[in-house]
Amino acid sequence: MKKSLRRGIIIGIISVSVCSASFAATVIKRSDIQGKEEKITLEKQHVRIQGENANYYRLMDLKLKKVYQVDDKQKRILEMDIEGKPPKLPEGEPPPWFGQEQAPVKAHLAKSEYVTDIAGYSSRYYQIMVLYQNKWRPCFDNYFSETAAKVPYLVDFINALSQISQSRQIEGMPVHPCLQALDNLESEMKKLGVPMKTLIKGNKGDKVKHEILNIQTDVKVSPELFKVPDYHRITEQEKREEVYKEMRKRMEEAQKRGYK
Repeated sequence: MKKSLRRGIIIGIISVSVCSASFAATVIKRSDIQGKEEKITLEKQHVRIQGENANYYRLMDLKLKKVYQVDDKQKRILEMDIEGKPPKLPEGEPPPWFGQEQAPVKAHLAKSEYVTDIAGYSSRYYQIMVLYQNKWRPCFDNYFSETAAKVPYLVDFINALSQISQSRQIEGMPVHPCLQALDNLESEMKKLGVPMKTLIKGNKGDKVKHEILNIQTDVKVSPELFKVPDYHRITEQEKREEVYKEMRKRMEEAQKRGYK
């Protein structure tokens, strides 16, 4: 009896230790613009975004304000700040859009009474409109949920994504009027709740930009899920230089083939 009691106490202590070492996370399944699914695991200070390719995933540390794009295949990590800086332009050279001025865009967020269920959350329909060539034109169909904004950690994650994008915008660079409309209306849209689904309006039909498919809360996950591997790390600028060199290489190869 004493041995059985002792064994039960030990097992109980181990079980409590394992549970205390795990996180109560929110797990979201979302489809991207290519129709591929990604799994987003959210904790108070950590995020893991896993796409269909198991070799590539992103980690976010909201306390350190860092993003880590992990490449298991090449054993390396692209390390970024959540609040980054715009890409550096070549010194001494005018930007490609030098001399081009973009007129301010008039944008409007049209509210509808239409409410639908997306991933189990009541979502209201809105449409982003821009005034282009003296005519109001639709850019995006959006579905926002106020109730989903109460899901643990979700709003903090969305705000971090916005910070990543906004901090890297190049001042003065012309952008599509619809993208400019998104920037103009961002603060207004944040008050509407979580963007559950966004469709891009087009002449050839609408295309889903993203859609939340499923939300689970209080999911137990191990801290190991958010651990940054001990791989070689590169900076954003180093990655940009790699991409630029690869583009130059392809252009040179294409020119050589053209001369044959």
